[in-house]
Amino acid sequence: MRTRPPLDAGRIAAIDQHALDAPDSAEQSIKALASYLVSPAQDDVEKARAIYRWITDNIAYDFASYLSKRYPDQSAEAVMKRRTGVCSGYANLFAALGKAAGLQVEVISGWSKGYAYVNNTLDEEPNHAWNAVRLDGGWYLVESTWGAGFISEEKQFVRRFDGYYFLTSPQELIFDHYPVDSRWQLLVVPVAKQEFLSLPRVWPEFFENGIGLESHRQAGIRANREVDVTLSAPLDALLLVTLHRGEEDLSDLMTFVQRSGGDYHVKAAFPGAGEYRLTVFSKKASDQGPFHSTLEYTVAVAVGDPSHPGFPKVWPAFFDNQLGFVSHSGGMIAAAGEVLVTLSAPPDVLLLASLSRDGQELSAGLTFVQRKGADYNVSAAFPTAGRYALTIFSKRARSDGLYKSSLEYTLQVSKGAPGLSYPTTYSSFSQRGVVLYSPFSGTLPLGSTQTFRLQVPGAEQVAVIIDEQWHYLNGDGGLFEGYVAIDGQEIGVYAKFPGNTQFSGLLNYTSGPVP
Repeated sequence: MRTRPPLDAGRIAAIDQHALDAPDSAEQSIKALASYLVSPAQDDVEKARAIYRWITDNIAYDFASYLSKRYPDQSAEAVMKRRTGVCSGYANLFAALGKAAGLQVEVISGWSKGYAYVNNTLDEEPNHAWNAVRLDGGWYLVESTWGAGFISEEKQFVRRFDGYYFLTSPQELIFDHYPVDSRWQLLVVPVAKQEFLSLPRVWPEFFENGIGLESHRQAGIRANREVDVTLSAPLDALLLVTLHRGEEDLSDLMTFVQRSGGDYHVKAAFPGAGEYRLTVFSKKASDQGPFHSTLEYTVAVAVGDPSHPGFPKVWPAFFDNQLGFVSHSGGMIAAAGEVLVTLSAPPDVLLLASLSRDGQELSAGLTFVQRKGADYNVSAAFPTAGRYALTIFSKRARSDGLYKSSLEYTLQVSKGAPGLSYPTTYSSFSQRGVVLYSPFSGTLPLGSTQTFRLQVPGAEQVAVIIDEQWHYLNGDGGLFEGYVAIDGQEIGVYAKFPGNTQFSGLLNYTSGPVP
């Protein structure tokens, strides 16, 4: 299995900067430019890298010519002078500069799964070109066109350097590059054209993030109603998925992703027959940037399910904060009076919830969120029958930023529970990992005696304050409890923690008449 030769990061950075600093005087001819680019190189790998880096920074893809099919001169000299080219121009320029620098370089003709590729089809004539370069006695693959950037949805060339396409592994490049001459696959056992066509479309992140195909190994999937694709992935890889039928985006309700051990399950539901595009995106958990295209399938659906409840709507924060479904994985929940949803979350993740109806957010007292071990319990109460949206927000405890939308359920409520509510919480409740056992109702009957019982890790004292009257609870190993007579209107639970002179708010209740 051929891999990249060892690359010294410091040397490569220096070579790259040298290429980016090329003066105008060095860019007057192929010979002059090659001489400048390789002047600091200590071996052939560094020579090839300098050439690759200059081309990817200086040559823009001529997308207008690609669309019109009227191509100007793609010779190395013309492309260098014009600073634009299509794939053959990139390949010709790399070959010319490489040969001028004393390298052995070949231009490879073949097919690629690039812009406008349609699954399982190839043009009759080759439609792409790239290079092979001989280094240290072996041949390696170079794809300068794709290393320079990409075509956006607005059909504009976007310059974005990608070092992945410098000396790409043959075992990886064969997923989207198929040479006319099979020997340029550089594989011990060449891949047949039909096998190439059947491979799913992948992007560099598929390999860079360690994604593996476990269940569906071909680009085309046949399914009815629903599909479950299993992918292997390291623990530090995060995935999300989109689903399209033509231009229609069905991602919000008809997809979800969940980790199970060393695998991810990517599910999609199909409301009707037809052809769908299922795209997987990935990134490292430590990466604060966006998810990137990773893998794509075409799904041919013979029988759809228009009544499928779908899946919860999820946002990137769901994956960034590594939330998981424990109780409800369907997007539509049937409920009466109230509902309890359980989610898994890492220890350093905090959750909030809100309930809305017809786009209007309802009282905070209609939701309650608290951690129970490795999970969170999210409760919601519904004053009347109807359709509601339960939105859950998340953030890392160490983050100073705002909570971000993470997932949303749609709830069809057959019967309301007028008067049912929960206590409202302060930020210290979740940040301190407090667990409330009782009372769980947000409105306490005036004149009643209530048992307050809650776990407050690390607290020195916990008190229930009613109209400025303090009622201290008995504590034992973080568990605080006591009987309190409800004889006022304003009811709060507060705790004092080591190093603080002030008590921190945990919960608020209201009082009302005896039901």
